[in-house]
Amino acid sequence: MPRVRAVPEVKNYTPDEIRDKLDEYGVTAYRFAKLVGITPPGIYSILAGKRRQSALVRIRFAQVLDELEQEKRAQHVPEGAEPRVRAL
Repeated sequence: MPRVRAVPEVKNYTPDEIRDKLDEYGVTAYRFAKLVGITPPGIYSILAGKRRQSALVRIRFAQVLDELEQEKRAQHVPEGAEPRVRAL
């Protein structure tokens, strides 16, 4: 009997959701392609809705978008707090 691998449940982002997230995080499609590990034309095709997302690509999308969300949270300055400035 063939072995079956468990695949983690991953949100399937629509091209519109991906574009919205990239705008929210200030990330270009080119940079996102490099972070995900696929070619920029591949990302452009997915964002245009001309190419489907494979399971592995969906997993990488979720991982990268989660990392970007964590970076955004780490940079967030609470309202009324002074932003930290590094000394040169």
